[in-house]
Amino acid sequence: MAGLYIHIPFCAQKCAYCDFVSFAGACAEEEYIDAVISDMKSYPALDIDTVFIGGGTPSYISAGNIARLINEAGECFYIKKDAEITLESNPSSLSREKLQIYKSAGINRLSIGLQSAQEKELKLLGRLHDYNRFIQAYEWARERFDNINIDLISSLPGQEWEDFLFTLEKAVSIAPEHISVYSLIIDENTPLGGRVGRGELQPIAEEEDRRIYHNTGKFLAQAGYKRYEISNYARPGRECRHNLNYWLGGDYIGLGCAAHSCYDNKRYNNACDLSGYLKNPLARYEIQHLNGEERLLECIMLELRLINGIDRGRFKARFGVDICELYSEKIKLFVDNKLLELSPEALKLTDKGLDLADWVVLQLID
Repeated sequence: MAGLYIHIPFCAQKCAYCDFVSFAGACAEEEYIDAVISDMKSYPALDIDTVFIGGGTPSYISAGNIARLINEAGECFYIKKDAEITLESNPSSLSREKLQIYKSAGINRLSIGLQSAQEKELKLLGRLHDYNRFIQAYEWARERFDNINIDLISSLPGQEWEDFLFTLEKAVSIAPEHISVYSLIIDENTPLGGRVGRGELQPIAEEEDRRIYHNTGKFLAQAGYKRYEISNYARPGRECRHNLNYWLGGDYIGLGCAAHSCYDNKRYNNACDLSGYLKNPLARYEIQHLNGEERLLECIMLELRLINGIDRGRFKARFGVDICELYSEKIKLFVDNKLLELSPEALKLTDKGLDLADWVVLQLID
């Protein structure tokens, strides 16, 4: 079983913080869709459990082309009847008509980028929509979808916990099934990064960033959302299956410009520039053949992001060894320092360890 990711790199305009591979406008939309379908047809008829159409802004292009991609995927692969099929969207480009086409095509999970409920923060981020436009789009989506995620961004320059609490309260008041909260990473090559570099904006203090992170978890837990990964919260049974497949080390196929794949014990990516991908959508770059040790290390790095951590039984069944036999001294040290928690069932990060997740993982496997 594998996940399928389809990258749509087009958007109305790039947000001020965005460093993803995306392009304002969709002048090559038809040619691009044809290229993705050619890319798709180069693979065998795999069993697909999840489909995720991301971007860019997939809702920016014609809904008919989204439906075409879903239909072609159904022809090329064995997509399970209960597959989770997600589409990312921007409130500014959603309409009742598009949403009906998405639903009819088989999409059953919608992700909407709110980012903030405060107008000043939306302007800072370079978003096209205001909060009222988001609410309108959400209400239209609710007429057709019973599984909706809302994306939020925290830790903006100048933001305090009380500012983000306002956004969280607005988000839970409309009861989405899933909420993703990403702490802003400022890239120097973005307009927002440029403003920080020139001293026009000051990044949030680390203490306030951690305050927002911890308070967010407490607030959403009280509202009925369980954190299951560092940045993701869900109602019971509404976790994003596509992302769980990735974090649990499952295979995934990436279609489209700059998309990455991990399939048949190989990791590779497609051309990162649009013209290169259109010229040869079947070209693969940075091909890495993964051996058992590399898959094991990747498993540790990914699964420790999950709140439930590494399932020791599953780990041993997959790699033939208990993780505690591999890293017994380091695990004991981290447990003694309350960074890891060990039980007969699992090895996981503590709340303190989650704050230092990247460092703990690197120290563990070094």
